[in-house]
Amino acid sequence: MPFLQQFGLAFGDIGRLTAKGGTAGGADAISAGLDSALSGGSYQDLLKDEQARTEDAEDRAGSAGWVAEALGAGLSGYGLAKGLFGLLGRAGIGVAESGGLTGLTARTGVGGVAGGTYGGAYAYNTGGSVPWGIANGALWGAGGNVLAEGLSV
Repeated sequence: MPFLQQFGLAFGDIGRLTAKGGTAGGADAISAGLDSALSGGSYQDLLKDEQARTEDAEDRAGSAGWVAEALGAGLSGYGLAKGLFGLLGRAGIGVAESGGLTGLTARTGVGGVAGGTYGGAYAYNTGGSVPWGIANGALWGAGGNVLAEGLSV
């Protein structure tokens, strides 16, 4: 395969896997739904095709694909956490911006809620166990906040 064709394929694979992470695993379903609405084709057949393409992209991309998916997930999780902080601020609960243990607890709670929400959605979209996805995501969200704040100190 010529170099430019390899580059285009790799670029497409990374984009596909970033979209998978950014949509909590729902990119294939979204794409199949849009294709079905526009072409009139069978949603189930189009979904199987999209999932096969994503699996091929994961195989080709290797660890770079994992990083791309994590980047997409991180960006959507960051946006969700920022939205929750904004909601807390509008509700008059500005404790998340305060220092000390109270602020750390509030920020860790928001990280846990954001992580749990993302983990549950990802499990649902990829056919995994939703309760396990919620618990796993909440643990990673809360633990990630504690780790990040500990490293920043």
